[in-house]
Amino acid sequence: MRAGLVLGALVVAVAAAAAQPAAPTPDDRAAAKAAFARGTRHFNVAEYDDAIAAFKESYKRVPAPLLLYNIAQAYRQKHDCVEAARFYRSYLREAPTAKDRARVEQRIVEMDACAAAPPPPPDRTAPEAPTPPPGPAPGPTAPVAPSLEPGPTIALPIVRPPPPSIDRGRTLRLGGLVTAGVGVGGLAAGVLLSLHARALGDDIEAACATGCTAAAVLAADRDGAAAERNATIAYAAGAVAVAVGVGLYVVGRRRAHERPAVALVPTAGGGVAVAAWTWR
Repeated sequence: MRAGLVLGALVVAVAAAAAQPAAPTPDDRAAAKAAFARGTRHFNVAEYDDAIAAFKESYKRVPAPLLLYNIAQAYRQKHDCVEAARFYRSYLREAPTAKDRARVEQRIVEMDACAAAPPPPPDRTAPEAPTPPPGPAPGPTAPVAPSLEPGPTIALPIVRPPPPSIDRGRTLRLGGLVTAGVGVGGLAAGVLLSLHARALGDDIEAACATGCTAAAVLAADRDGAAAERNATIAYAAGAVAVAVGVGLYVVGRRRAHERPAVALVPTAGGGVAVAAWTWR
């Protein structure tokens, strides 16, 4: 009894494995691409029977759901409403989460109504391309190229490059560096004047150690006071210049890569001028 159950389970497993379709080979993918390209050429010149045969051949090689949509579009163009509805339903069955599901369901309603009414005469002018509509306002498009690789097809958005950046702080940075350099020079001058004043004081002390006159002391003291005063002025001016130079450089760095105040952004209908203001 147990051996019979095991044997039965093996038979079921083998049958389930055999029921699963084999993965497309590289030869299958190449043949599917060639058949799709052939079907697109037939569709573009209104040879819908040949287009349907080519799309079906491509689908048999690689079962991409979008090929079912293309087949339905070709049947709709040749006014075979029954087959068009059949393949629209097959497309939704294979791609239940399709983005154009609402549009395809509307097509199914139209094809069912068409099948119940007398078919109109064929109209081969301006055929609609067999592709899911990109939005509420469909335009002229080409047949859908199905993805022949595993996984869903992903539509990449169009990314426009941002407006070029302009270095608007270069002048400020240069001015800041020059001003800071002048300030450093002022500080250096203050140091030299302070050293000179100290040297004058040392000279007075050395001279008076052996004897000095009041006139010489007064002259040396007057020169030392002037040197100290000039050193204080040089220190103050140098510090202010360094601070201003650093401030200009920092502001210039912040404005190094500002966007243009006014930019023209291209759109589908022309362009839009965009203005920007920045308060700091």
